[in-house]
Amino acid sequence: TKPKKLYKYEAFTEQSLKNLKAQAIYFGSPKNFNDPYDCALTPVITPPSDSEVESIRANLLDELLLHTLAAEIPNISTQNLREMFLGISKDALKIAQENFMQRGISCFSEVNDELLMWSHYGGRYKGFCLECETSQQPFEKMRKVSYSTKMPLIEVATLLLKNDFETVMDLLSTKSTSWAYEREWRVLHAVAGTTY
Repeated sequence: TKPKKLYKYEAFTEQSLKNLKAQAIYFGSPKNFNDPYDCALTPVITPPSDSEVESIRANLLDELLLHTLAAEIPNISTQNLREMFLGISKDALKIAQENFMQRGISCFSEVNDELLMWSHYGGRYKGFCLECETSQQPFEKMRKVSYSTKMPLIEVATLLLKNDFETVMDLLSTKSTSWAYEREWRVLHAVAGTTY
């Protein structure tokens, strides 16, 4: 469940003080995160089963009914289609990741008294911590970060049949258990470098 309040640790900088005075939240690029592996994860894609391949084939035939490719689809072997669908999924995920990296993200924590957070984000214990009520905008677009020793699995059938890229958001909101003390939530904005 969504917490009623979240916290943002800040160092004393000219920009953080301007944001405080303006009651503004800055949405930075995920490319600037302090963990170089954050949001730069390689997805683990599970190959589709034979029945999933056939479901995707049938779905493609419906969509390509009037297209010249429709005649070729029934003649491609299940194994060759599986490889094609894996390739298509990898390309689609790469595009989704690149699009995500253009978005703005502001990171928050469930806690305001974590020493490592004060050290890493709060100006080495000399900064400040903002308390934000999540009932206000822009917190309706927030996602909880999950911490795991394993990468989330992405299923080809989910991407191609349901056009569901929620698993990509799961991937980009997953961090190593080493960071679990952060208890992080992310608020997303369409464009990086934006102040709300």
